[in-house]
Amino acid sequence: IVHAAALAQVNPARNPAIWAVNTTGTAHVLQAAKQHQVHRLVYVGTANVFGFGPKKQPGNETLPYAGQHYGVDYMDSKVAATGLVTQAALYDNVPAVMVHPTFLVGPLDSKPTSGAMLLAVARRQLPGYTAGGKNFIHVRDAAIGVVNALTMGDVGQSYILGHENLTYLEAFTLMADVAGVRPPRLLIPPTLTRLYGRFSDWNTKLTGRSARVSLPMAMIANDGHYFSAQKAINELNLPQTPVRQAIEEAYDWFLTHGYIH
Repeated sequence: IVHAAALAQVNPARNPAIWAVNTTGTAHVLQAAKQHQVHRLVYVGTANVFGFGPKKQPGNETLPYAGQHYGVDYMDSKVAATGLVTQAALYDNVPAVMVHPTFLVGPLDSKPTSGAMLLAVARRQLPGYTAGGKNFIHVRDAAIGVVNALTMGDVGQSYILGHENLTYLEAFTLMADVAGVRPPRLLIPPTLTRLYGRFSDWNTKLTGRSARVSLPMAMIANDGHYFSAQKAINELNLPQTPVRQAIEEAYDWFLTHGYIH
């Protein structure tokens, strides 16, 4: 079994459906895996269930969850689900391995999801950049990591699927270069970012209409969510395609399918 189903919603931050899908749904999958005595279960989580760190000392699988203060059900529910899978692997004879992708970039993002960041840069819709950053990985590399975990890796272990740690300024500059536009150059101070998030939450409560940015999203944008994927590189043969290539393939796909203009 590859269990990749999840409700990856961060706005609104609180939603009971997120727990129903991400945690209760995972419990159902674990029950089925045990009942049918599967040979391997690969659970697809998120790197955000671990502690992040600065670029010089990025987070890894040994660091405890650091996102409680955001108040985001998506992260909290994935932490709970990861605990369920770990317990089932260690104490309930379910041969499960857990993989945790970082921020995925690449083609075929039809919704779009992570590609919305690239589209915003290409359309010059971003007024500036925040102080934080992320770890980025080519979506194809992450998919290979998931498949490799069917036959590689140790039962009960977690593996971060990631590659390059980039600040938002670095990421936006790279995306703008690929798209042939000018990158955003205005640093939005963390205090202003949080104030905008608070105002957006207040406006949502007043009007009932969900804003594009919430306070938890603003808080996340101010932090550097940097991770190391060395464990997955060593034990899952995780590829490390340059993130620029991932951005180029994503941009070409968006351009071909009419998303840019």
